[in-house]
Amino acid sequence: MAQSIWLITGCTSGFGEQFVHDILSRGDKAIATGRSLSRLSHLEAAGAATLQLDITETQQSIRDTIAKAISVYGRIDVLVNNASYISIGTWEDLEYGASPPLFLDFEGDLLTFVTDMKTFSHSLIQMSLAPSK
Repeated sequence: MAQSIWLITGCTSGFGEQFVHDILSRGDKAIATGRSLSRLSHLEAAGAATLQLDITETQQSIRDTIAKAISVYGRIDVLVNNASYISIGTWEDLEYGASPPLFLDFEGDLLTFVTDMKTFSHSLIQMSLAPSK
């Protein structure tokens, strides 16, 4: 069975980090991303390729990072869009206009999912139209 190439966002801890370990243990290749490359060094040591990616950046920045990710192995087979942001507190404690902004949750989790998927889908279409090597 051919190795799959996985691109995983939000790998500095938690589920993203665990996804990378599981993917590598099954013999597939992983491209782990996170806001801080230094917090991904242990995944690189485990065999993953690593890239800096902040999902709150511009669509062009995300597009550029996905292009870099594709160039690592020549393709990406699976996207795990794991990166997110969480506000913790009761409704009474959360304020509109506060720092960090309350609606960053919505933007970070849903709107950047749309941006990532749009960019990733465009890349998949381009790869499928490219001549076979």
